[in-house]
Amino acid sequence: MATDLTGLDYRNGGAMYTLSGVSTTWTQILIPKWAKLVTIQPEAQAIYFGYDGTDGAAVGTHRFPQAVSSIIQYNPQQTAHSRSIFVASQTGTATIYLIFE
Repeated sequence: MATDLTGLDYRNGGAMYTLSGVSTTWTQILIPKWAKLVTIQPEAQAIYFGYDGTDGAAVGTHRFPQAVSSIIQYNPQQTAHSRSIFVASQTGTATIYLIFE
């Protein structure tokens, strides 16, 4: 099931979210429409990041590997449409920290 973060509150200029138990299949994250910058940091396991995928599906070849404790920043296009990203642990289970600005 996709993780819907579209309702996060940004009154203080942004929002943070911790996503625990990320497995080796894609986890879809629906991002808030107001977010102009998303920072992603994995803990415990390296992860894959992707723009396209299916929630719960196997990770395909169109992915970006991200090392443990490193960060990646994503600048989503501003649009009225819903937007999402996909993350998966490379092995085991990962915890992923997200900052939305």
